Amino acid sequence: MKIHAASAVAPVTTHKRALSHLAEGLEDDVLGPISMEHVQLCPQHAGYIDEELLDQLMELYPSTSFRLHASPKLSGYGRAIVHVSNSDQHPAYIQEAFHYGERLGGHGHTIHAGERADCDIDGMLDRLDALQQRTGMAIGVEGLYPSPRDRWLMSTWEEHERVAERGFRYALDLSHLNIVTRVHGRRDHLVRDLISSPLCMEVHVSGNDGRADSHKPLATSSLPWWMDILEDADSQAVIFYEGILVDPRKKKTKVGEGIAGLLG
Repeated sequence: MKIHAASAVAPVTTHKRALSHLAEGLEDDVLGPISMEHVQLCPQHAGYIDEELLDQLMELYPSTSFRLHASPKLSGYGRAIVHVSNSDQHPAYIQEAFHYGERLGGHGHTIHAGERADCDIDGMLDRLDALQQRTGMAIGVEGLYPSPRDRWLMSTWEEHERVAERGFRYALDLSHLNIVTRVHGRRDHLVRDLISSPLCMEVHVSGNDGRADSHKPLATSSLPWWMDILEDADSQAVIFYEGILVDPRKKKTKVGEGIAGLLG
């Protein structure tokens, strides 16, 4: 089972610097070495993505398949936070993001479901369908987790089931599901069904205590409940590692504190 890199393993710095850390070699105590065969370019970085940066990354790492994740900062578009739920409000950003995705090879794009203030779960899926029809690219929706004001869509087991029932692709974030489990209890059979389905485009892994999405590395002293389930991932699903392995202040120091709230 190969574990691939999300650029968020080295947040705050630039994408180029994050990739240089990965190229030096990083590993998780539980899951082992982090592969650069696939790399997800995430939002948690300084600077903006443009065509020049993407061309530089592809030239520096010709054996890596890159893809964008969520709503990274694009040159000319400020710091817009774009989810599926509000994608209709950001047509220019969406067009640019998927143009970049095609430039990277069209390997797909995963994006967060978004907020209940924008629409309900079926409205979000209707907007996802419109995005796929418009772009022609494989798009996966990523669920979130319970919050005090019930802010996020796809934060319950029932909503994850709804996405699969309607036949949409998704990214299954097991660290997010750890928070769902703390609030709504475990549903191991459902998680196995979701992770083994051909609808599962990506699997995201990192550690947390079930209270916040802290993006910690895994710990051998307390293995997550989903470890055995991870082995059932569909063969076409790319497993991305999102634990923070490079401290923004210190090179190659494993940390998770202080970065909570950065969505991955």
